[in-house]
Amino acid sequence: CAYIAGAVVVLFGLLDSYYLYLERGYRYLYNVAAHLVAGVSVSDYDMRIPKEKRAICNYFEALFSISVGLFYVCVLVLLYVLVTFVNI
Repeated sequence: CAYIAGAVVVLFGLLDSYYLYLERGYRYLYNVAAHLVAGVSVSDYDMRIPKEKRAICNYFEALFSISVGLFYVCVLVLLYVLVTFVNI
């Protein structure tokens, strides 16, 4: 039962970091479309995230960010403590 809970926490962490990765990409796309980023342009109504923000390293930056990484590490540590000392 504890392994299932740990797997669920990890999967939700991966999903949460994926959505943070997408949000950062779309915020960058907005800044490019609003001409706030010099040297990069997109065509009108193009909703694809620019290539420089689609790299796997950007996903890992979202995964290990404070808002995602710290939260899910704390949840996993709490789950470990509960399983080890309380035997749930």
